[in-house]
Amino acid sequence: MDPIVDALQWAGDLAFQQVKSSVRLAIQATPIYGAVTGDWEGMLRADAQIGVQVAVSYASMGVAKIPVNTLGGILGYTAAKGGIGFGSAFAKAAINGASLDQALGAGIKGAEYSAGYALLSGTWSAATNTDPLSASRMNNTIGTKLTEKLKPGESPSGFAAGSPFSNFLYSYIPFIQSVSAIHDWLGRSYGAPGLLNTGANEAGLQGRGLGYEISKFTPANIALMIPATVWTYGAILDRGLITYSIGTMAVPPTGQWNPSGVNSNYSTGF
Repeated sequence: MDPIVDALQWAGDLAFQQVKSSVRLAIQATPIYGAVTGDWEGMLRADAQIGVQVAVSYASMGVAKIPVNTLGGILGYTAAKGGIGFGSAFAKAAINGASLDQALGAGIKGAEYSAGYALLSGTWSAATNTDPLSASRMNNTIGTKLTEKLKPGESPSGFAAGSPFSNFLYSYIPFIQSVSAIHDWLGRSYGAPGLLNTGANEAGLQGRGLGYEISKFTPANIALMIPATVWTYGAILDRGLITYSIGTMAVPPTGQWNPSGVNSNYSTGF
């Protein structure tokens, strides 16, 4: 479990750094900052960077409407987000006084990161038919799906989906609910809560058949959380880490399991 815990801690630290950077930029963009520090040039640079971020957010929400249910759609989405990443990084570097060569270098690096995250995000959504924030607001799917019906009076326990432990994670760590979507797909158990995960797959659960065979071995099923965590976090970075963080607190659970495509409003890139 240590790699999973380390990944969650890294994700939390990165989220904190991004929020801290955004708050600092927002403060620097105010006339109060300029008046108190006398750094009016710094205030104008901050204002310009916020303008770039607003433009990126609008562009990202527009690009999020590209269907990613085909290879062409995924590649088109990845290319578009790479272009946005280049423009954003180039503009911010130029605003902060970089030379043309330095700004171009920053733009290329920004394009590489943005395209990489977009590829993870596009394939994540192609597999799950939703986005990480929407998935986190759906009904609880954290834990192992049952393979046979419970006896009368029994309730899920241990690591089973719907157990007290599962419900605790769902209520307090929504990121794990997002991870469970692609984890279940990897293990051919992606589907609504309560469906039985049998070898014959009478419930029509979605995902990789080979993954189902792997996931029957409990340590291997737990190990699938590692690529699922990385994949999900990359998708969140593409759609917008701060948007995801605020959304999991501000958007109430839907009370349904209904993966119906990407919500472009949750894809600000910010």
